[in-house]
Amino acid sequence: SEPASLPTTIGLLENFVPIRSSGNLVDCAVAATEFSAVSPNFITYSIDNPIPVEPAIGMAVMKNGRMTQSTTGMITCIGITISVGYRPFPAGAEMRDQIAISGVGGPFSLPGDSGALVVTLATHQPVALLFSGGMDNSLSYANRMANVMSALNIARIVGSAEAIAQISGTNAPIASATNVSASATVEH
Repeated sequence: SEPASLPTTIGLLENFVPIRSSGNLVDCAVAATEFSAVSPNFITYSIDNPIPVEPAIGMAVMKNGRMTQSTTGMITCIGITISVGYRPFPAGAEMRDQIAISGVGGPFSLPGDSGALVVTLATHQPVALLFSGGMDNSLSYANRMANVMSALNIARIVGSAEAIAQISGTNAPIASATNVSASATVEH
C-alpha cells in the first residue's frame, strides 16, 4: 500500500485566541503565508478600501467560503450572546457581542466556511469574520472585525492592490487572516 502523504503547509500560525467557557468575543487566528501557497481563484471580489466598517442591522454583506463559495446576506442582529458547542465545553462556550447574518436565497454559510471574511456588499469593506452557524443553517454568526483586529493585535488590513505590490517587492511572507489570504492581508 502507498504511504499516506503529509498535508501541505500553507501557512504558519502567527497568533490565535484561546476559547474559554465564557466571555469570548472572538474565535479567530492569523497565519503567515505566501501567495504561492494559497489560491485567490475562489475570491469573487477585491478589497479596494480595506478600512473596516461597523456592522448595522439591515446591512447587505457577502463572503466567500470554502463550502458555499460566494453568498450574500443581511445583518439581522448585532451585539448578541450565543452559546457554541466547542470541546471541552459540552454546555457550550459563551460568545458575546456577535453579529447574526441571514442568507439571501439560501444559507449564508455551512460548516467549513468558518474564517471567511464578511464584507459589505456595496463597497467590499471588512465587517466581520464568520465563525459559526445555527443548527438549521438559517443564521450565521460572525465576530466584529474591530474585536478580531484587537484580539490578534492587527494594526490594519491591506487592500488587494497594495498586498500585490508589497508581495512583488519583497520575499517576506505577509500575514493573512484565514480565508482572506488572497483578498486582503494584515499588518501588525
